[in-house]
Amino acid sequence: MTDKGKIVRINGSLVIAENVPNAKIGDIVNLGEYNLIGEIVRIFGDRSAIQCYEDTGGLRPGDDVINTEKPLVAELAPGIIGEIFDGLEFSETKLWDMSGPFVKRGVKIPPLDRNKKWDFTPTVKKGDKVEPLDILGEVPETSAIMHRILVPHGIHGTVKEIYEGKFTIADTIAIIEDPEGKEHSIQMLQTWPVRKPRPVRARLPLVQPLFTGQRVIDTFFPIAKGGTGAIPGGFGTGKCVLPDTPVLLENGETITIEQLFKRVKGSDPDLTENEETIPVKDKISVYTFDGYQIRPAEISHVYRGFANKIFEIKTASGRIIKITAPHKLIVFDPEGYFKEVEAAKLKVGEYIAVPRKIQIKSQYQSLDKYVTEIKDLRSRDDQFNRKIIQLLRNVVEKYNGYANTAKLLGIKKATLVDYSVGRNKMPLYIIKRIYELANKRLELPRFIGVSRSTKKIRLPEYLDEKLAELLGLLFSDGMITSREVRFFNNNECILMHFAELFKDIFGIMPTKVNFRTVNGMKVDSSAIVKILQKLGMPRRKKSKIVKVPSLIQKSPESVIAAFIKGYFLGDGAFSKGVIEFSSASKELIHELSYLLTKLGILYSISKHKHGYRLIISSIKELKKFINQTNLNDNSITAIPKVNKVVNYAKEKRVGRVTRDLIPLSSNILRNLLKIISKREFEAQGFAIGNYVYSNENLSVNMLNNILQVVPQETTLIERLSTLLYALDYVALDKIESITVKEGRYVVYDITVPETHNFVGGDIPSILHNTVTLHQLAKWSDADIIVYIGCGERGNEMADVITHFPSLKDPRTGKRLDERSVFIANVSNLPVFAREASIYMGVTIAEYYRDQGYHVALMADSTSRWAEALRDISGRLEEIPVERGFPAYLAERIAEFYERAGMAITLGSKGRKASLTIMGAVSPPGGDFSEPVTSTTIRFVGTLWALDKELAFQRHFPAINWLMSFSKYIDVLSIFWSKHHPRWIQMRARAMALLEEASKIEETARVIGEKSLPDDQRLVLLISEILREGFLFQNAFHEVDTYCEPEKQVAMLDAIIKFYDMTKPLINEGVPVEKIRELKTIVNLKRMRERKGTEWIKNVLKTAEEEIKKLAELYEIRTIG
Repeated sequence: MTDKGKIVRINGSLVIAENVPNAKIGDIVNLGEYNLIGEIVRIFGDRSAIQCYEDTGGLRPGDDVINTEKPLVAELAPGIIGEIFDGLEFSETKLWDMSGPFVKRGVKIPPLDRNKKWDFTPTVKKGDKVEPLDILGEVPETSAIMHRILVPHGIHGTVKEIYEGKFTIADTIAIIEDPEGKEHSIQMLQTWPVRKPRPVRARLPLVQPLFTGQRVIDTFFPIAKGGTGAIPGGFGTGKCVLPDTPVLLENGETITIEQLFKRVKGSDPDLTENEETIPVKDKISVYTFDGYQIRPAEISHVYRGFANKIFEIKTASGRIIKITAPHKLIVFDPEGYFKEVEAAKLKVGEYIAVPRKIQIKSQYQSLDKYVTEIKDLRSRDDQFNRKIIQLLRNVVEKYNGYANTAKLLGIKKATLVDYSVGRNKMPLYIIKRIYELANKRLELPRFIGVSRSTKKIRLPEYLDEKLAELLGLLFSDGMITSREVRFFNNNECILMHFAELFKDIFGIMPTKVNFRTVNGMKVDSSAIVKILQKLGMPRRKKSKIVKVPSLIQKSPESVIAAFIKGYFLGDGAFSKGVIEFSSASKELIHELSYLLTKLGILYSISKHKHGYRLIISSIKELKKFINQTNLNDNSITAIPKVNKVVNYAKEKRVGRVTRDLIPLSSNILRNLLKIISKREFEAQGFAIGNYVYSNENLSVNMLNNILQVVPQETTLIERLSTLLYALDYVALDKIESITVKEGRYVVYDITVPETHNFVGGDIPSILHNTVTLHQLAKWSDADIIVYIGCGERGNEMADVITHFPSLKDPRTGKRLDERSVFIANVSNLPVFAREASIYMGVTIAEYYRDQGYHVALMADSTSRWAEALRDISGRLEEIPVERGFPAYLAERIAEFYERAGMAITLGSKGRKASLTIMGAVSPPGGDFSEPVTSTTIRFVGTLWALDKELAFQRHFPAINWLMSFSKYIDVLSIFWSKHHPRWIQMRARAMALLEEASKIEETARVIGEKSLPDDQRLVLLISEILREGFLFQNAFHEVDTYCEPEKQVAMLDAIIKFYDMTKPLINEGVPVEKIRELKTIVNLKRMRERKGTEWIKNVLKTAEEEIKKLAELYEIRTIG
């Protein structure tokens, strides 16, 4: 037999070799000239099947195969915590240092640092008897974890020598003499075969919960320490928009979402990849609607993917929103609140929330950057020129002469000398560079010109209201040539207004000219032409390409209003109570819509034969327009269209209200009449009858007037008051058509962690986005977290690794990665390496369990691991079972989860410790019946079924309480009974109410909730309280992010007691509306936001008082 085998066949990552010496299944082998790492997985006679953990590109039949005759092992010693390993335990940070981001094939490094010295403190002394896994000493691995050095498996006897001090993991720290007299040198470094479970002395029953602080988990679906859990949730459900969709940034600028993606990534999207998710490193903020107002919020990720179907939603205001099927819009519910609805479930006639007013925090924009980029502009300010010459001479002296200074300025020495003696005037870009070299704040001359002209032009310092108005006039009815600025208009007043503005800004009076068919003004100045061009004005034919300058978008409201004023004077129109802007440029009209939204003015947009039209129609919006743009200024009221619109608004005609209606349910208005009568409303001057009985929609003003006269604070009034507040920032826009378009589309999305929506679209709209393991890792009371990224996309794993270190450990106050280990085996690595990563992670977790720690392992995702098994099986030509998975899939999944448990470890003083395993499962299309998910469910004790519908509703954690389960309820009841003796009965009643409510909701969808009997409507109300006040948990709220066990019990007890108090009232005929109007309803939903349990006691006390008053009102003597 030879000492080497030979490769005979290569199939992807599967290699077939023959005559491998001493081959055993599980042996690690080295393949080819690069010694690629592989593992023997099958033996057929003299042939061995080897799964290669590296790229097999370049391997050839006939290459050598060397058998190490050792299994795949994990190195176990100090240095594991906080490290990022691949599936073979190679440090990815060290691999990066060696070869950069692209690891070369065959590169091998020791998994753990052999040179670093650790402080070792013995816990035994010379002469002590020790057994396998006794603790020899301790090493402070991080500030949070004390690493306990164990006696290796298979060694026992007497401690002959024990050392103290600083040692590497390969140094001898102790010598143990066994009963036969053989001495064993003990190092901190040990190894263990990853596929072999580490033994324990005894397994214990599971009686203690792994407490997470998440109510839906701890109370309804708890997991025990040492237990197993699965988190299945569908993938491929990106909620995206098309590449050219604009996004509004915090500074007021709009850029397309594709440009934003490129900015964050630093390069173009890689369309060869199915998806890309990029974490945002530098702060970028967009605008978002939080349910109350539109405000800035930071984004955390950008995303790019593909979609095969797009929904095109057209609205009454002219918006055309193109989104993928799962993408949600914020829809107004006639009961008076907002909800999120997927595009695929939207209906014609529904109203979506769109921005009404966006308050941009901005300042006047300096022109310095723009004018200093124009090479031909020079100073024509004599006083300034003397000052800059002196500054130049100082700079020349500072940098040791003209030659050095000229080189720094990028000009010839002779040219610099001419500048220094005043022979030639300095260009502005040179002036800017001189100030930079002098380390002084830039100053610019008051007057400028071009090189071959003596004409003086006044240089504006900022884009102020006057310059903005002039730009508005020019962008509407002007143009520029190579040397001339031209403005066209037949109205003498407008021409004179333009001329006065121009002279005031640039110090030059335009000349009146007749341009054949139209009168106008012109200015001969290439300097001004260059400035206007730099600010975004196109040359000559501009009708289809003109757009709002970016400086205007980033300016204060007063500057924006001045630009719109100028544009209206130039090209706006007013007729029959409607202001109209028309343009052949679609982009210009859309950008004008953003400017009007920043001013809080509603409008609508339509397409016509020659381009696009934006109109402002209601009297309320016309008055806003006049006030914001200062159209009632006496200097322009002689302009006919200004005079018309101002007089029209003064006459206070009713006008049309087309964009400011609230389609409230008539039931809401009827309930208002129960609080205050129709006669009382009419006495206040409000004819409410038409809205109640004729289904007319209220205006925002009418709702505001109604709420001012309603004296009573109830849940309904609070809901409508919240709605009214939100309507200061959003308006309601009716969906007029929905069209589905199929094809292959590149789509993008961004993540706003707090609110999951952003302002964007051609016309300002509110668009949605979305991205449990982080919260579990942060708050679970495990000592050590092992996170395995198995086959996940590199960007997602990068996100975990980037953000975990920034998380603060609530237990220790230190960084969370000081008690965490990461195994990162991403999807672009060889598929077989995924298979090793799961075993490597669980072996490391068992090692820390043997030290006496409670360890939580999170594998994301076991579906990718199962796909690796399927790939291996397919290449081995094994007979597949369901969906191509191997027949042994169930066996492998069971073996993995069986390594969890609560145990007494080996050792003379066995330690009680646990390993809890939680695996994320990614069923395609959310199909829980597929083999990996259905098999996993058989072997785990807890299932947290993630629900896309709940995620779409921003319900966190998005765990479906009807599909999830826990097998640990009975065994954990002992723990919970310490906090409440009837905890298990309370939980059972709450679950029964949720299940009953689900059935009732099915009926309510058919006949309507109002048609249900009141006892069923009470169940729906209690279910609503449970969902919003208990199951929902805000991960970003300071108090609600974590809920103590005593508070969880108190909250659930309060809700159940409230149900017990109100049910007798319903049985006695009290309408459920009276229950819903109690203040207690709101208080019960807000319990989660209050610290401690004292507030909950006060809620119950208030509830008892309210219910007692209600019983007295209906003359009910006894309650319950």
